[in-house]
Amino acid sequence: MLRTIINGEVVAREAVLAWEDRRTAAVRRKLKLAPSAAPRDQQRRELLDRKLALGHDGLRTLIGRGLWLSDKITH
Repeated sequence: MLRTIINGEVVAREAVLAWEDRRTAAVRRKLKLAPSAAPRDQQRRELLDRKLALGHDGLRTLIGRGLWLSDKITH
């Protein structure tokens, strides 16, 4: 059995999947993909395909400001 531990606490699989669903929706918006009710595995594939189609430069163009802010916070 797989257990997820965050900040020292065991987190239920349903909670992890709910978090993934929220993040997927946010990432879809950033990548200019329409909202989707497709199964989770299909949405994962759609995100991967979109990222590969955009390439490095395309991703930086779409999320560049967020990357700049993230870089400032982590360094």
